[in-house]
Amino acid sequence: MQELTPDSSFEVKEAILIDVLAAGFFYLMFFSAISYAWRDKMIFITLIPALLFTARIFIKSVPVKVNKDGIWLGKDFVCNWHDFIAARTYMADLEAGGWNDREFLEVEYFKGT
Repeated sequence: MQELTPDSSFEVKEAILIDVLAAGFFYLMFFSAISYAWRDKMIFITLIPALLFTARIFIKSVPVKVNKDGIWLGKDFVCNWHDFIAARTYMADLEAGGWNDREFLEVEYFKGT
């Protein structure tokens, strides 16, 4: 766990391990399909998700970043610490058939007049 200091940055990122496992699975599927049916051109379709998951491994998007300047949502600046009032997190109920968490960060800040 990273120790936070006044000059450090806290970033919310997606887990890379899931992308690595999914890419590995699709590469294994592609290479096993080549060994069984190397003349069939349809086996190259299995390369598409493998390449997409590989790209996700190297593209590091940061949805939320908190640093000494303030709070950032993606590349958009939300507020600085001088205008910050309060923040809270809460988790919405899961939808039927949904498998992802729905966590929300609510930030209250002063915005001009």
